[in-house]
Amino acid sequence: MTKRTDFKPPEVLDFRRDDRREANTIITVHADYKGHMWICCDDIEITGRSNQSDSWTVEANNHGATDGEHDTAVMFRFALVGVTFRMASGGRVWLNGFVAGDDPGTFRVPPAEWNQLEGATKCTHERCRGKDTRHLVVDEGRYIPPPNDELFDTLRGLRIEIVMGSCR
Repeated sequence: MTKRTDFKPPEVLDFRRDDRREANTIITVHADYKGHMWICCDDIEITGRSNQSDSWTVEANNHGATDGEHDTAVMFRFALVGVTFRMASGGRVWLNGFVAGDDPGTFRVPPAEWNQLEGATKCTHERCRGKDTRHLVVDEGRYIPPPNDELFDTLRGLRIEIVMGSCR
């Protein structure tokens, strides 16, 4: 268990769609013998980092927005190490890991006030125009949040718990 007496929990980030009350994923950070809710969101992807064994990338995509090339916008991304399966119960899965401390440039978790959709416009691409709900195109530089060095310094090396499934 990680203990830091000087720990100040990060702001809770809620990436759930406006029409959803339940989160599919809750990410909690542990530092002072307590768990602090950090991120609520819909679905996430956890993939192995190709350049390092036992290192994983956690990412959530904004499926209602793309960049100009139609790549799905990324709401947040960060690296984990030491990922372990804790349990599965009631349609939920628990994973534990630690925020990787080796590369601050890969830590792309925005501050609470950052708005990825600021300045976004409806897509006018001819294949998208005829659809009932056109997606948004985010401005250049908002496809993925910028590195967050301050939050990285606070969280690197700390234990993270990820609960996936219907979370209330």
